[in-house]
Amino acid sequence: MEKYTDHILEVVSDLSGIAGQGYSTLTGDGRMMSWSSDVHWADGNYWLNVIIDDVGRVNILIRSRFVDNKSMYAVIGYCVVNQINYELDES
Repeated sequence: MEKYTDHILEVVSDLSGIAGQGYSTLTGDGRMMSWSSDVHWADGNYWLNVIIDDVGRVNILIRSRFVDNKSMYAVIGYCVVNQINYELDES
């Protein structure tokens, strides 16, 4: 698998724009990028995760308790419009 396709780079760029910041961390194998929360009640926690599966598809995990609703729904809307698989973790 090519490490980063044009599609993956486009998604990461778009999500950085929506989040208002670049991603905060990247796993060693480059298959997961995460954005840290900047809301006062969740500072230091990761709210948005891009996970690249074994065949190179982009999947999004949103941890709702670490983000405000405006940003969360903006990412969900982006996923829906662009037909990107997403999961909302409300735990």
